[in-house]
Amino acid sequence: MIELCDFDPLEPIIASKYYKEKERNNRWSEAYYYKLLERACKEKKLIRLCNGMYCRPKYTPFSFKLTNDDIVEIFTASGRGFEVGEKLFHDTGIMLGDYKTRTVYTSLLRDSKMKIGNVQFIRHEIEYSTLYTDTIAMLEVCANYYKICTVDHTKLIKMYTKFLRSYNDEVTHEVIEKVGYPKSAIAFLRMILDTHHIPNTLGEFLSARSVYKHPTISEIQVKSDWDRRNLRRRIGV
Repeated sequence: MIELCDFDPLEPIIASKYYKEKERNNRWSEAYYYKLLERACKEKKLIRLCNGMYCRPKYTPFSFKLTNDDIVEIFTASGRGFEVGEKLFHDTGIMLGDYKTRTVYTSLLRDSKMKIGNVQFIRHEIEYSTLYTDTIAMLEVCANYYKICTVDHTKLIKMYTKFLRSYNDEVTHEVIEKVGYPKSAIAFLRMILDTHHIPNTLGEFLSARSVYKHPTISEIQVKSDWDRRNLRRRIGV
């Protein structure tokens, strides 16, 4: 019934889509088709991720269960999504210390939000190519700067310096509109762009009469200098 060889392990199987593509000419009703899916899960040929979504397991000698890394991979591989939140800040080195939560933006969801295991998923219909994910990452840092418990400002400078080299104003507008970032985050990014003389039109999202909370470049540089002198003490080494 289900041609499992058509799918790689951890590749998402959208049940309704697969039924329309593969099963519509068969004698099975849709109700019976879903019963067969349930049977495949009981026989451990498939894993049910959430309502209407399955995958082939990544068999190991030790466990049939999916790890958080497996789950994230399903929703982010092949341009399907991008991991943000504490894991992003940790992996980029912006956040000192370990992460406790995981959040993924993905185009795979039917609902606006969903949680699988300890991973929170949020649906955003957007392209997840490198240019877009770099823009998302920069805006995520700008939006969460004051929420990150311990910021490595030297890594922050390296991050935005690299980002400036490939800045795309049109892509940034699309990301802001589709993901929805607070104006303080947009103002923070515009300040970085303006300070380094990068042409942009982010002022279209902002009010000239409003004052938005964000650090200045000089404040970031001072904190970066302090970080380099006191890093070992900050991380408790």
